Amino acid sequence: MRRRAPRGWLRRSDRLRWELGGYPVPVRLARVLVELAATYGKPERNSLRIDVNLSQSELAALTGAGTRSVQAASW
Repeated sequence: MRRRAPRGWLRRSDRLRWELGGYPVPVRLARVLVELAATYGKPERNSLRIDVNLSQSELAALTGAGTRSVQAASW
């Protein structure tokens, strides 16, 4: 079952957006994913599962970018 990100994490995301504001979207997205992995990651075979249910618009908000920019950066 996927969990929603707690509000405390969203406050940390404000700090993360402030720190990463000058970086390109792919870098910001990678940093957000690293933060999510460190907080919520669960090891599986040869990977790490981030078991948090975020919409594309929520992920874009966490990176401080638009949804289309995040979609383009994730390909």
